[in-house]
Amino acid sequence: MRAHIATLVAAVLIPLVSGCSSTPFDDGERDARVGEVFAVAGEVEGHPVDVVLPVGSYDFVVSSPHEETGRPAAVVGEEVSPKAADGRAFVDVGYARHRMDGDVWMLQPQGNEQVRFWLEYDGKRAMLDGESSYSWVVAVPEDAEIRLAAEFDGREISIDPYDQVMKSFDGDVYDGTLPHLTDHHCAPYQGVRASQGAEFSGGECQVEVLDPVPWFQPAGSTGWAPRGSKWVLARVTVEINGYFSGDHQGQYVQRQTEYGEPTYTLDGKAPRAMFDGDFNQIQSRTDDMTVYDTRWLLFRVADDTDDATLRLRLTYSGVPEDSGSGAPRVDYTLKRAIDVRFT
Repeated sequence: MRAHIATLVAAVLIPLVSGCSSTPFDDGERDARVGEVFAVAGEVEGHPVDVVLPVGSYDFVVSSPHEETGRPAAVVGEEVSPKAADGRAFVDVGYARHRMDGDVWMLQPQGNEQVRFWLEYDGKRAMLDGESSYSWVVAVPEDAEIRLAAEFDGREISIDPYDQVMKSFDGDVYDGTLPHLTDHHCAPYQGVRASQGAEFSGGECQVEVLDPVPWFQPAGSTGWAPRGSKWVLARVTVEINGYFSGDHQGQYVQRQTEYGEPTYTLDGKAPRAMFDGDFNQIQSRTDDMTVYDTRWLLFRVADDTDDATLRLRLTYSGVPEDSGSGAPRVDYTLKRAIDVRFT
């Protein structure tokens, strides 16, 4: 566990006050009202809290409640006393966002979702405006139950910032292990037997599979996988310019190759959705796929899945260019099975 107290440096100072105001005292200061939030410049200290969301990782610090703020400039500038009134206290909060490792970049092709943070006290919210500041002083009831909360794509995550034995990675949607991409290559066939005595060459493929994840943006109205399940995102590329060779009645036959629509399954289940390289949803091969058919596939698996088999099937047809030759149409069905072990 990291040190009990952590320090975070905030980069900006912008006054921010929420809640109700009260009548100033004779000395020009008033007590901070419960729920008021004051933006801070400089350092705040507190308990370290990690919040890991699908496309963003945040290092928070949340202080224990204290009677007098160590950041008086933040409140005095708003004509508020730096000492909390009876029955009230101040809590300091700050955060910084840092780069995520692994292959999380695959989950954000269309930009980050909006994230909201707040400090929760006795079930009420003090919103933390990350566009205006990176650290704050928050006025709360003295004996309030404090939680740090985040909302991402409609789902809330709530954390006890003072729990130094955070079980089950309360603030980490990846449970401590970021997803990684694994790469699998299928070598092309050379002269395999097709129908009517012809031979087929081609069928090279490449499969890239991301470890199961709880969220993916284009999954639907919400990117979150249903409870008890996760998404598996796979990028599958298959060569579609294979060719046929062979004779008919002693004469070599030149054939034009045609292609069917490939089918894919993961442990026997079809993908929930398919996307092109720009993550636009598609139903079949697009016109610009002339040499390779490349698409993203989205599968749904149980959240305790450790391994799976991805199967690809594609039928190639060889049509004689000389229709009067009497040579038959020939077919070859490519079948690939990729065993995937998730990390």
